[in-house]
Amino acid sequence: SCEEKLVKVSFIPYSLYYASTKDPESFGNIYTLGVSAIAKWRGEFLIGKRSNKTFKHEGLFEWVPAGGIDDRNGQIEGVAIKEQVYRELEEETGIQRLQVNSLEIDNVFIFPEEKLFEVCCVIELDYGVEILKVSHEHQELFFLNESKVEELFVHTPELCVPGMKEMWDKFKLKE
Repeated sequence: SCEEKLVKVSFIPYSLYYASTKDPESFGNIYTLGVSAIAKWRGEFLIGKRSNKTFKHEGLFEWVPAGGIDDRNGQIEGVAIKEQVYRELEEETGIQRLQVNSLEIDNVFIFPEEKLFEVCCVIELDYGVEILKVSHEHQELFFLNESKVEELFVHTPELCVPGMKEMWDKFKLKE
């Protein structure tokens, strides 16, 4: 696995980023930096169905937690990846750091069609996660065993966010 490092980024105003998603030709190559994690608990994996109110990929399945990295009002010069994953985990599920056995950076993915750099982690959850808080970002959260995750990719890949299967494949290679 990768060591914890700071990722040096340059932040731009959200309005410029949003405009670039609507008119890529005029704004060039602006990529988003995101984090996600394959969270495991009792042999099952945490999946979320995205809300219809989200900016992209409404109604699709994704690993939870997942999210873009913002500048937190200019308070940071770099991004501590693990800290961002802990933040996303709590925001999206209510799961707190003390309920995590381990969190390791697993891989970095580049998805040119999504204009996304994604740092993927692996989380081993500990206790007290039977009741999850569903944030505004998701319609529902649930755990699937390994065979059900595989079925999701085989039978309904169009219902998964781009890159979800690639993350799973890399994760499975390391197990």
